[in-house]
Amino acid sequence: VVVKALAGYVTRYDGRYHVRDKSELKVKTPHKGLTYGDVVHALRRFYVEFEHPLLKNETTTIIMEVNWEHQQQADYPEASIIVACPTDVLKFLVQPPPNEHIIKAEGIVRLNHATHDHISIEEIPLISKQLLWDITQPVLSLYYQIKWKWPKSAHLEDTHPQ
Repeated sequence: VVVKALAGYVTRYDGRYHVRDKSELKVKTPHKGLTYGDVVHALRRFYVEFEHPLLKNETTTIIMEVNWEHQQQADYPEASIIVACPTDVLKFLVQPPPNEHIIKAEGIVRLNHATHDHISIEEIPLISKQLLWDITQPVLSLYYQIKWKWPKSAHLEDTHPQ
């Protein structure tokens, strides 16, 4: 997430991410700290403290990593976030593990994580075996989700029609 300060002295980024089983969020960029808040409707609040306060129109980048430890999540992978702080850019970069590849991916925008209605769905192209979904001018409070398939999960779906 590229955070652009719309006012002076912005000290942190407030966000929420979808909690499933033992999922955990890590911040990969050097900031002062990461703290967690309550879980409300399966969304955990988190707060990233910046190394220094941002002045108006100054930007900083937060790189986050979400891990999960449940087989169902591994079979039907996704990553998602709700934009809770004004930002110019939101990027999802998915890098598959060694000896694995992705065969199909979609970027989905919803009003919230609990509804099945969507605002938009777009196919995300593979670039060098990675997924990159680059969203410009993301809207506050919308739910952005990227889903992809492994070859084995596509095969499971083909052999067990619903």
